[in-house]
Amino acid sequence: MRGCSISGRGRGEGNYGIERIQQVQEPVTEMERMELAVSDGERLGYAVWPAVGEQRRTIAVLHGIAFNGEPYGSIREDLPLEGTRLAALDLRGHGNSGGQRGALPHYRKIIADVREWLVWLKEESPEQPLYVLGESMGALYGTLFGRAYGGMISGLILVAPPAAPSMKQILHLDTVRTVLSLAIPFRRHRVDLTGWRLAVGSADEDFINARRTSSLAQSSVSIGYLTRLSQAMMGLGMAGRVRIDCPVLMAYGSDDRVVSPWGCRRLYSRIAAPDKAMIEVPGARHTVLWDPHRSVFYDGLARWIQEHE
Repeated sequence: MRGCSISGRGRGEGNYGIERIQQVQEPVTEMERMELAVSDGERLGYAVWPAVGEQRRTIAVLHGIAFNGEPYGSIREDLPLEGTRLAALDLRGHGNSGGQRGALPHYRKIIADVREWLVWLKEESPEQPLYVLGESMGALYGTLFGRAYGGMISGLILVAPPAAPSMKQILHLDTVRTVLSLAIPFRRHRVDLTGWRLAVGSADEDFINARRTSSLAQSSVSIGYLTRLSQAMMGLGMAGRVRIDCPVLMAYGSDDRVVSPWGCRRLYSRIAAPDKAMIEVPGARHTVLWDPHRSVFYDGLARWIQEHE
């Protein structure tokens, strides 16, 4: 891992008309379900895991495709760094958030939601560092957020960003059939996420089973959903510098079969930040956070955070 410590990291901003709704506690108080009303009146759900020991920082998580925030509670268990409060947002139309189920809003709306949520989290602990961690699709939106509002946060962590699809995905027979089926008019096209795509994307059977049986996750997405995701990728652009006004850490698995490791490295080369670092997790697939080799990432993340505090 490469990196260096810096000074003058961005701080949070003031209130933007955010209203806190209520707190709904689980019977086990390790995780708290929260709700936030954003400026257009929509309610966003998010989960919070209190810090072990004295709180020193917050990591705010943006989830992957058709997923939700609750499974990311494992980060607190695997990260060897006490004092970390973890919060994970459900994007609109996902998990416990409002909005049309299964629909992906325009990326500008998502970025606006993330900004309001982070303002609220920052106001709860204004003197402590606030990091954003985006995984897979969440890393794409994390990059877009960092480009627009990087000065609000102390650091940006991008895990397996979908900068380019893996050739294994592109050349799979099911992908070819899906593309050809688009020529059939009046057919409602959906792309399954819990079959072979999940099997090649993760090496952890527990994660695969949990993903397939989750009542909050979506088992498939529409072509419209993927179109919105493509718009977000185009919003980032395919070339040119991506300026982010905070430190950036990128991580990806060397055996990722969903997104291209080359694409991750290409995006990394485009990022212009106060400082940046990269972790390649040997042998890991796309779901780095749950991979059998994940300790390489979590150990590196802990060191990176300590260098920047």
